Amino acid sequence: MKIKTFRRTVEWTVIAILLGAAVFLFAPIPKKPLKSRPAAAQTEPPQSKRSLEQVTDFANSRLGPLIFDELPKGTYPLPEIQVRYDTLVRMIRERYGKEHLIDWRSVYFENRHRTVATWVDQGVPTVFIALPSVMDLHELEQQNGVSIADSMRSFLVDFMHELDHLAHGYVFTSDHKAPEEIVRARNEGLTWAETCEHTMRPLLEIHKQKLALRHVEMYRLWLSCKRSADAPMWMWRTWKPITKSRGGLLDSRAGLFAQDGFFSGILFAWQSLKTWTHRSSKRCGRRIPFGSMPCAA
Repeated sequence: MKIKTFRRTVEWTVIAILLGAAVFLFAPIPKKPLKSRPAAAQTEPPQSKRSLEQVTDFANSRLGPLIFDELPKGTYPLPEIQVRYDTLVRMIRERYGKEHLIDWRSVYFENRHRTVATWVDQGVPTVFIALPSVMDLHELEQQNGVSIADSMRSFLVDFMHELDHLAHGYVFTSDHKAPEEIVRARNEGLTWAETCEHTMRPLLEIHKQKLALRHVEMYRLWLSCKRSADAPMWMWRTWKPITKSRGGLLDSRAGLFAQDGFFSGILFAWQSLKTWTHRSSKRCGRRIPFGSMPCAA
């Protein structure tokens, strides 16, 4: 039995080395730094077909009670989430010297599927909310049998994620010397690590709440990476949504491995193999299905 296990370990190690070499050798290295597109070259955001009255009513009736009433007044029913919100607000105040602002948008972002975003606008930490996108997402979820309460809980995760960006300074600015895609991608990985650990973990493991599959999938990945933001698979998977949306997946992958070289390729391949072949939690001894409560880490 031990010989068989040892042989299998050796085989997977060899495969990991070969995959690492392949990733490092064949990922194209960009010849010049990636640059963000100038403002004039940005495409116009899609136009919303909803009236201003519809958007305003949705904001006041659905989102307003959460982000202007319950959380700021300390009355959110789940204490861990309330404590986390208070902590993030304090960190934002200490970092920027002022409170964060909420900026409603009655139009879409450039990417119409994006619901929330953050930016430090003239020194003011700001959370931007694209109301038409949030409305689209909620309507789609309700058509698929998701309750309004569950939709709002998923919005809460996205909102807390943006506060994590501001609180930890994981916000892209023109001061960064690295290419924008690389900076944004790494920031996303670090920020989702905070959101998984301090927002999704209490919701899923302590209070057994339902979340959108995209959030549960992200949390499962967090557990499989042993809750480490430096795990190669975590960096790779959390980079993909950013780089893919900008059309630079291969370039950013090359940037990742160009920094750490051949051995980063091996680590990424090995982490990939572990994730693919060990889908069940060792502590729970069972598979964690999508959409359900993950095992405690």
